[in-house]
Amino acid sequence: MNRKLAELRKNGNDDQNSGPLENKLSNLKKQAEELKAEFLNVQKQWITNQAKLIDEQQRKMKISDEAGEMRTKSAILESKKMRLNNSVQQYTKEIAQLELSRKLLESEMRKLNEVFAKNKDSKTKLANDNFNIEHEFKQKLKELENDSIKLENQISQLKEEKADILAEIVEAER
Repeated sequence: MNRKLAELRKNGNDDQNSGPLENKLSNLKKQAEELKAEFLNVQKQWITNQAKLIDEQQRKMKISDEAGEMRTKSAILESKKMRLNNSVQQYTKEIAQLELSRKLLESEMRKLNEVFAKNKDSKTKLANDNFNIEHEFKQKLKELENDSIKLENQISQLKEEKADILAEIVEAER
């Protein structure tokens, strides 16, 4: 039968001389070829999908690793942020204390400047008063010196007069 089929095919009269079983066989062969081609396509698709799955798994692992690194970096940065915030709060307190100290020092300086100005005025007044008192004292001293010289002169005159009177008394008694 196969020989007949082969001969008939050679003659080109396949469709007319072939029987229903041969047609069925031919159809089954065609279906087998189609299924084989479809199987190859599905197999190729499966291999492609497996390659994509591996790529996606690798990408997922990479993203997971990066996420872990980012969480670690985030924790480190959060810790740094907390330390910096604490430092900023400490510096803010120190600045507030320094500002308060500066205001107190300014107040003290103002008071000292006021006292200094009063003392300067008092010093100037005392210097003027001392100068005036010294001048008056020198004037009185000169006056007293002059009075003293006059009194010494008067004493000398009186002594001379006394000596003259005593001499006259001694002569009068003789």
